[in-house]
Amino acid sequence: MLSGGILSPLRLRNDWVCLFKTRSPAFTKTQSSIQPSIDLALRHVPDLSENELIETLNIVVNSNSIQSVTTDPSAMQVDSASLDQVPSLSVYLASMLKYNQFTSSQLIIALRHHLRSAEAVTLVTQLLNTWLKKVQSQEVKLMPSKHDVAKNEHGVFVAKKDMTRSKLVQDLPSTTQVSDFILL
Repeated sequence: MLSGGILSPLRLRNDWVCLFKTRSPAFTKTQSSIQPSIDLALRHVPDLSENELIETLNIVVNSNSIQSVTTDPSAMQVDSASLDQVPSLSVYLASMLKYNQFTSSQLIIALRHHLRSAEAVTLVTQLLNTWLKKVQSQEVKLMPSKHDVAKNEHGVFVAKKDMTRSKLVQDLPSTTQVSDFILL
């Protein structure tokens, strides 16, 4: 077991993105798929500490605010390679909220310790507010419309297999995950 957790060494090595190369037997080309390493850790490591999660959130918030401030193309870019690999705030926070294996008391202590600036708290709060608005404005279909059903060979109405859902927000955390984080 790592003493500082698993996210700290990933951040120190600037290992925000992991490149997986797979070789398909039907093709001779190598197919690459990019997976965020920290996202993989959030999905597969069961015992990440709240302190580590919020410390990483603070780094993501700071790097995103630095990227938004530096808009001058003639400005000198220091450590631009490391800033390019840091995920956006929405990607990391969504992964963190979907992790959902943290205790509220430890999370509150970590938030007070690491997110001290009003700008960081404001950015996170604005993002959570935007997500709640998107999820709440999502169209909920309880019954299919006339265009989504067809008669089968027995004359019974059934839903079409290629039925598309409009305005579906799949990559966002659920309303309960966002509201639980807000209500800490």
